[in-house]
Amino acid sequence: MLSTIIEELEKISLSGWQCREVNTQEYQQYWIRDWLESERTVDKKFLEVRLYKELTSQLQGEAVFYTTPLEKFQIDEKIAQALQTLQYAPNPPFKLPKPVNYLNVSTQDETLASPRERAFEIREKTCATLRLLPTICSSQEIFIKQHTITLINSRGINASYLKTEYLVDCVLLSGSNREVEVQAILYSSHNKDLEIDKHLTTYSQYAADALNASLPATTTADVVIGDQALTKLFVPFIVQSGAEFFYKGISRFHPNKSIYPIPTKGDLLTLSTNPTIPFGSETAPFDNEGVALYPLVIIEDGILKHLWATKRYADYLKINPSGEFSNIEVKEGSHSLDELLVPTSTNPLYYILEFSYLQPDIVSGDFAAEIRIGYQIDKNNGKRKFIKGGSVTGNIFKMFSNAIFSKEKLFYRNYLGPKGIKFHNIRVAGD
Repeated sequence: MLSTIIEELEKISLSGWQCREVNTQEYQQYWIRDWLESERTVDKKFLEVRLYKELTSQLQGEAVFYTTPLEKFQIDEKIAQALQTLQYAPNPPFKLPKPVNYLNVSTQDETLASPRERAFEIREKTCATLRLLPTICSSQEIFIKQHTITLINSRGINASYLKTEYLVDCVLLSGSNREVEVQAILYSSHNKDLEIDKHLTTYSQYAADALNASLPATTTADVVIGDQALTKLFVPFIVQSGAEFFYKGISRFHPNKSIYPIPTKGDLLTLSTNPTIPFGSETAPFDNEGVALYPLVIIEDGILKHLWATKRYADYLKINPSGEFSNIEVKEGSHSLDELLVPTSTNPLYYILEFSYLQPDIVSGDFAAEIRIGYQIDKNNGKRKFIKGGSVTGNIFKMFSNAIFSKEKLFYRNYLGPKGIKFHNIRVAGD
């Protein structure tokens, strides 16, 4: 079907076109306690087709449509609709990227021969680990995906790469009546990074501790955010340092200036986009437009050094394109995580490991997030108490103005950076 679409596009007078095909083979297992409830294999293919046509010397019309093999007899109709639509979607023109040599990056688990056999291996490791723990697994879902991503455009790009994706979702129960539930969701692009035994041991401890869970106190306190809770903290910095926000005049940052709104204490942020991290969830040789990806320091010691830019906004600003932001890499600090977890004020310290949902405002940096997994650490005796519920509120930009990064590093999905970050005088609401 891809070749058919390209043949049709080449018959039309366009200033450019792009086809992106994602072909996914997915194996799924569903377990209820010790019973394999179901298993299935799913094959999915979809195409994203973008059309560009010159409307005037200063404007270019754009349109996009999506299709699947089930719609192969509707291709002519979809193209005709797109040609009609693009007349009403004018934008300043930009050129699609040309073919270049791409970096060789690790995106495929080459040890994966049979997804079904690998899923049973994951299940066996799950059972072996839980036999040594006080929790039981009430349900487990295992998904293994193999993607083939192909991009072809009118300027000669014809490139593809393979990508592997694992997702393991395990619900753990603890207590004499199995009254406490904790959900462990593990993502990875390589089997070796799943670390089933390590993560299930950790989540089993959470489930045991959750038997005595309580709300946090309502107070202003030091907060250490770690593990899965970390990754979304950097979204406002990423968006604000993008060429799109600069072109639109809405970025709060300025090139070669401090990113902080107030005087700083503690560690300064160094943030990079890095598409070469082996088996990162955003590791790729090129972005969705075919721009070659490479590591780039965006913020260095709190100073905005570079903008990351898609091809469109790079052309608008007359800068080199870096492609879409890929994996998040953050420079570590000089203090151990244990040091960060020592309370230094009269109030308890809060160690947050998971939020129910965290999505800071990308413009203001304000956020409020419910605590899913965390601990309250007492100043007097260092005793830890499991907390669940309540919330943390603050402003991302101000929080990072007074932050301390751990020297231990964490690799999780699209993040490589400090395992924990300590913030001071943060508002916590609860009991």
